[in-house]
Amino acid sequence: MEFGDDKMLYLRDTWKESNMICDVTPLNPSSNGVWPSPNFTDPNINIHFWDHAFPHLQLIFLVISFLWQFLHFFLRRLGMIRFTSHMLTGVLLSKSFINENTAARRFFASEDYKEIVFSLVSACSYMMFWFLMGVKMDMGLIRTSGRKAITIGLSSVLLSILVCSVIFSET
Repeated sequence: MEFGDDKMLYLRDTWKESNMICDVTPLNPSSNGVWPSPNFTDPNINIHFWDHAFPHLQLIFLVISFLWQFLHFFLRRLGMIRFTSHMLTGVLLSKSFINENTAARRFFASEDYKEIVFSLVSACSYMMFWFLMGVKMDMGLIRTSGRKAITIGLSSVLLSILVCSVIFSET
């Protein structure tokens, strides 16, 4: 050790502390209700319902929907399309429009698990969109598909089931 024991201990301890990740597991997205329960005396259990990820997300969706409808009510009379009110709502609620250190900024731009819930909702919405696009597909195309397409489709499904059953089998 060319730096001496103290230097190596310092580097080791600094590296450990800088790579520490504090996290709350498991994540509880749902609240215990709107009103605090008198049965729970622990203040960590009786937190406000909007401090949980899912009720906060629902409130954000509610505010976005009301603002969007409010803007669309007036812009529709000017001949604007719905997309314009969507864009204006996004601009009005964005981080660049709302001042920092305000209640609205903390409500709409929090730095906790709400991004995870947003990404989950967006992924589910994307899957639902493609499902609905597939439902509108002409079913006659299935009968006219070639032998090679059917073989590729069935083998991809069966092969993935086989691989997953081997990987996740309990031994």
